[in-house]
Amino acid sequence: MARVKLLINLNFQYHTTIRSQGNVMPYIKVENGVMQEYNNDGLNTGPVASIGLNAYSYLERRGWSATGKGVTGPSNPDYLEDFPYLQSKGIKYLQVMAAPFSASGSYLSWSVVVGQPSFNGNAVSDLKINDSYWAAVQNLLDAAKAHNIGIIACPFWNILAIPELVGEDKSALLQSDSKSRNYLRAFAAAFVARYKNHVGIAAWMAGQEITLNTGLDYNTAPAVLKDIAETMRAQDTLQRMISSGNAALPHYSPRKYTIDEHVEIVRAMNPSPIDTICENLFLNSEYFSSGEAPVSGQSGALRADLTSCSLPYLKVMQKLASDLGKPYYVGSFGLNKDEEAALQDTTTQHNLSILLQNFYRTGVQLACHWVWNSGEVKDLKPWNVLVTDAGNNIRPEVFAAITAVLDRSRTAPPDALINRKLNSIFSERSATFTNTPSQWCCFTIAPKAALCSSTNFSISYTVNQSVKSLETAGPFIRRVTGAVNADARGWVIYKNGLADANAFMQLFDGKTVGIDAGHKGRTDVADTWTRITFTVEANSRIALYVNDFLMGYTQPGAPWSNVGGLEAIQIGRTSLTSNADVVSWKVSDIILYDRVLTPQEVFDYGISGQVVNAAGRWRLNGDFKDAINANDGTFAPDRNLISFS
Repeated sequence: MARVKLLINLNFQYHTTIRSQGNVMPYIKVENGVMQEYNNDGLNTGPVASIGLNAYSYLERRGWSATGKGVTGPSNPDYLEDFPYLQSKGIKYLQVMAAPFSASGSYLSWSVVVGQPSFNGNAVSDLKINDSYWAAVQNLLDAAKAHNIGIIACPFWNILAIPELVGEDKSALLQSDSKSRNYLRAFAAAFVARYKNHVGIAAWMAGQEITLNTGLDYNTAPAVLKDIAETMRAQDTLQRMISSGNAALPHYSPRKYTIDEHVEIVRAMNPSPIDTICENLFLNSEYFSSGEAPVSGQSGALRADLTSCSLPYLKVMQKLASDLGKPYYVGSFGLNKDEEAALQDTTTQHNLSILLQNFYRTGVQLACHWVWNSGEVKDLKPWNVLVTDAGNNIRPEVFAAITAVLDRSRTAPPDALINRKLNSIFSERSATFTNTPSQWCCFTIAPKAALCSSTNFSISYTVNQSVKSLETAGPFIRRVTGAVNADARGWVIYKNGLADANAFMQLFDGKTVGIDAGHKGRTDVADTWTRITFTVEANSRIALYVNDFLMGYTQPGAPWSNVGGLEAIQIGRTSLTSNADVVSWKVSDIILYDRVLTPQEVFDYGISGQVVNAAGRWRLNGDFKDAINANDGTFAPDRNLISFS
């Protein structure tokens, strides 16, 4: 493993060596956790260090013809016109859909282009692959070879086409011996066997976004991916890289999983012999950015002063890649033109440039931009990028930003691996709250001087709750005057008591009902230390972070007024369970800031444990003392108990 980490940290230092090899036909092989680039003579030219493109529709726009050019033209050129230009700009890798998207119903469908297979029971008796299909793929690969471009080929861009093709429901993908699964194996074997010696193939994709609308999830999809990858690996004597094909999480708003749960999902979705960690990174992807809108379709939630979460997220993936000995591969990334407009970034491409630099800082060897030269597909027009020698340009600023960073010879080595400290330091000492039934158990902070009365503030705490505690609803931390739902002013953090373990914040504006800022997003996990952070702005916009990553935020609303700086803060709650139940939970390191933390600041705390410019900090490591401004807490025991461990 030490060798793996060393190679990852040093990989970009070989860039000059790579360039000195001249024009070579690249293919990729993963060795010791690093993507290595080989030429057509089988010589290792050094680690991969490149930005590629998703040019998925070359064959589809050609009508799957080896000779005709289909619907291509000046505004969506054929690959024969495209490849020379891309080669001149230093593009070396393209992800391409290598078989039809749809199963039937048009001249572009699988049954027409590839062929309708025969079965003996559930076993494939004859694939019946059309010679014209093989010729179409061959012609693309030959053109790629001629221009020193490596194709990352995906035969199953839309895996749902296969059950339809063989006359099964999509649930057949869950059954190992179904017609669908047998066809997947048979076609993968035939495809790889035919092109395994073609130097136009750089790598293989086992699928593409296999969990999206397929009925497969993170428990069932890995078996399908593993099945396909094992078939590919058995056929390929060169042992090229195999990716899972952007096995990305669907976007949930608020987030459905904590970052730590997400890491385990990413691990599961890239089973060996898949030898990379591959996923999508878009603005609304899980944990990637603070720019996603909390409600689908509300693009107005994007802010020109967006602070990206990409670097923290990529650092987590960098550490996972090192732990698994598999390089992290960004199969698709980018912004569409509407998102760029909302971010006021159409011309400067500042956000894209920062993301590309963050790739380098975290050892990402290959990332493929979405989408290049997609033609007239309506849904993809906001994403489409195209630049040609003839001046038929679509979003040329995007392509300029990509090509500007292709030469990594002067790029510094990646940052050091991180070590997140969530479960290694906060559990050392903490306060244990124990409620007897229907009793209030809390401690109180009564400030000696004005404390955090701003309407821009942040609060964080670390909590470990039992199953019974997760099921118990009620206020958890509160600072209010007046009566809730009457004339209250201030804020309350609630636990909703539902099985999905949600914490949320509500602001009160001194009128009747306050500003409900409930995220209802997943927060706590039973018997596990979890870090919760809320940030609040004067326009009542609240962000929720779990384990130092953004879960979601509310839309800006009406301005609100906080309580005075001398008002008390109460930490604890009432048990509303039956008389037979005693509820306990642990809390550690409550921190209050009189400013809005950035996503990077929230993340950095989880790495270093250091607190910067806080208004108060109650470690709860043996007492209720404030380590910053001596606003110590007090506790008056009744039938409840707060103890330290």
